[in-house]
This record gives sequence, structure tokens and C-alpha cells, in this order.
Amino acid sequence: MDGEAQPGLLKELQFITFTDFKQTTNAETKKIVRSHARRRAHHDTRGECISKRGVIVLDPAPLIGERSPAQQDGDPEKPPAKLPSPSRLGAGRLDPFAAHPIPMSMKIRELVDHLRGDFCPMFRSMTRIGFFASMKDPAGFCQILSTSASHMEQLRGTGAKSPEAIALSTRALRSLNSRLTDPLASISDGVIATILAFCCHGVMFNDLQGSVLHLNGLEQILRLRGGLSTLNPILRMVLFWTDTSIAFCQFVPPRFPAPHNLLPRINKQLSLNASMPLMEASVAVDIVMAMNNLYCLNELIAEKAMAGDIWRGGVFAGLHIVPVLHEFLSIPLNCPTRDPVLIRQDAYQVGAILYLGIIRRRFGMKTYISPDGHSHVRTLKDTITSLEASGQIFDDRTLLWLLLLGSVESIVTQDHQWFVSNLVQSIVRVGCQSWGAVLNYVREVLWIEGLAHMESESLRGEVSTELLSSYGYILT
Repeated sequence: MDGEAQPGLLKELQFITFTDFKQTTNAETKKIVRSHARRRAHHDTRGECISKRGVIVLDPAPLIGERSPAQQDGDPEKPPAKLPSPSRLGAGRLDPFAAHPIPMSMKIRELVDHLRGDFCPMFRSMTRIGFFASMKDPAGFCQILSTSASHMEQLRGTGAKSPEAIALSTRALRSLNSRLTDPLASISDGVIATILAFCCHGVMFNDLQGSVLHLNGLEQILRLRGGLSTLNPILRMVLFWTDTSIAFCQFVPPRFPAPHNLLPRINKQLSLNASMPLMEASVAVDIVMAMNNLYCLNELIAEKAMAGDIWRGGVFAGLHIVPVLHEFLSIPLNCPTRDPVLIRQDAYQVGAILYLGIIRRRFGMKTYISPDGHSHVRTLKDTITSLEASGQIFDDRTLLWLLLLGSVESIVTQDHQWFVSNLVQSIVRVGCQSWGAVLNYVREVLWIEGLAHMESESLRGEVSTELLSSYGYILT
């Protein structure tokens, strides 16, 4: 080592003198060691970039939206290069002195770091509300890590199951089963948090049967424990989100009521002159109230989307979108019925549920598709055909809205061609000359710019092909 580096090295060293070996483990010594070990991280956080052989010149242009001098000579359309991020440290980003429910290997630290990363909307939401940080139960912690490992494997695109995920989930399940026979341990916060972790995993990876099984057990545990009022706010919110997601996948009413004391109110006043065809055609009081909340939510999202990027805010979706979805799912449909007014109302209610599902997907929440077709889509098809059989018709714009929703959401189901064909017939009847004209009709009912963009473009190609082949009609 040359002489110039030694002074800098000595500044990074600190010596501690002990007179007794027990002093090495007391609280004061640990505090000194922790402080010194984190010293460099604190310096980096404050931006104290120090070079031993010169000065580091940082280019702030990418941070303020300008092109750097190096880019000005190149392609003007080329996006600015990202600065190296010092936070991409993987397992090294975690506090080495933090306590965890299980022994922490390097691989386990990697999985914990993945949970805290910007990779998954559900992970971001659970981190923001403190669910991951509050998980002190070893079994629940293992199941969360299993979900992290499964997600990492999914991102790699191998299609294989992660061995770490299987091992961690098996470990969590054994620990959970061993406590279910104990009258006190079976109703603890740790057991409930672990079951919720299993439910979240099932929702995330389309294991609907497993999620329902765990939710059945959780419902019995809550009954023995004394009800929902015994849960802390974090567990109550996660239960609400999970229950609503499972109900949406099954197309059944949620099991548990919404925690209104934990949810914010949407402070939006709708204009008296605003066109709200879905609410105007509804007759039941609960549907009218739900439609009013849906239109208020739509305006709130549209405003926030104009102001900035809200689509990465999973907590926003959980606090504003999930409650409205829960409200619609809690209202039973009238079908089967021969009353055309109620049939039309059912169609709009199912359309609202599908529309909220599309919004959730825009926030990164996946939609479960059953092997035999999405039940929401099938119900929408049945209501449309039932109204036509009764001799009644929909308003042109609402019918276009319903058929567009059904076409987008039925892409992988056997009902997709039916929706596309009826959408084409409706476009011909209305006389739309362009896809933009179709979307204008849809916007008059309920829509937010940017929703289902890829699906909409794919549908545009299908509609254009069928219009040309069946009607000689060119859609611009």
C-alpha cells in the first residue's frame, strides 16, 4: 500500500480499548460499532462524494429533465442515461443488526430486499402499510419470503417453481398446522397474519382454491377470537383487501364488511349538469349510491392522473378503488328476472365491476381468469342477451361501453368472439367512421385515458378486420 492511501485509511479506522471481555457485548459497545459500521452509508446518503485522487463531477442534468452536454452532441431523441444507483445493493442494503424472526442467510436477505424493492404493486402496498415490517411470526415471515422467491422466479420467466419458495412455504405450513390444535395459539395475531400471507400468495399467483381454503379457516378463527374488532388496523386492512380480491375472482359477495373507520372519504362533488347514464338508468337506492361513488372515484383518478403518475400507488388503489369494488360486489344481482329495467341495471352493475377490474389492472393488480371463462364476462353476456330477448334495447353509448368492456376482458375466453361481433354490429348501427369516434362514445359513459391501452389496440385490429370482411367497412 502506498503512503498516500494510508492517512485516508486511518481515518476510517476506530480503536476501542477494553479492560474486561464482557465489555465487548454491552449496549454501549454495540452502539459504537453500529454507528461506525453505518458511517459510510450515512455519508453516501448526504451526498458527500469524496475522491482520494481528485474531484468527482456529478452531472445533474438527468435529475432536472435537461440533456447533459455529452448528450447534446448525440441523438436528441435518445433518452438521458440513468445515473448509477447506489441503492441496488441486494442483500447488502439491509441493516445487518436488525432482528428478524428466523436466521438470516444471504439468500434470505436477498428475498427480504426483493420485498422492499420496486418490483410488485402488492409488495409496495404491503410495505407501505407496514404489514411486512410487523410480521414477527416465523411461519408468516417464511410464507412472505416464499411469495418473494416465487415472484423472483416469475420475473426470470423460466416457468419453473422456485425450490426456495416450496421449502419456505412447507416450513410455514408445518408451523401453522402445529399451532391450530392449541386453543390459544390458534387465535393469535401471528396465526392470523400467517394465514393472510397464504391468502395474498394465492391471490397473487391465481391459486383461487387455496385462497378460499385459507379464508375459510380464517373466518372460523375470527369467530372464535371475538370478531373483526379484535384485529389491529394493519391486519384488518390486509383482510379487507384480500377478501375483496377473492370475492372479485369468484364473483360472489365479500365475506367481511369494509373497515369504514380506516378508509378515506372521496371528497368530490359531481356537477348537476354532468352526464351520468349509468346512474340515471339505475332504480335501486344502493346501486344509485354505488354509481355515484364510482363517478366520484373516476373524477378523482382522472384529476390525479393529469397532475402526475398515480398508477404506481398501490395504496391509493387499496384505499379508494377496492372500497367501491367491495360496494358493488356486496349488492346481489336481480337475475334471473324478466323485468327489463332490472336486467339493464344488472348489466350496468356488472359493467361497473369489470371497469373497476380494468382500473385495478392499470395499477398493476392482475385479474384472475378461470379456465372456463371469466364469470363477470359470462354474466354480462347473459344480461345483454336477456334484454334483447325481452324486446328492449340499450342506449347506443352504454351498449358500446358494455361491449367494449366485455371484448377487452374476454380476450382469453370462449365468449370473446361473441363480444367482438356484437361490438362490430353496434359500430355499424351507430355509424362510427373511426376508432376515435368509438372511444368518444365510451368516454361519454365512463372512461379514463390510458386504460387498457394494449388490449384496446389489439381489439381495434380485430374490429377493423371483421368490419372489412363482413361489411366492407374501413375503420380509420
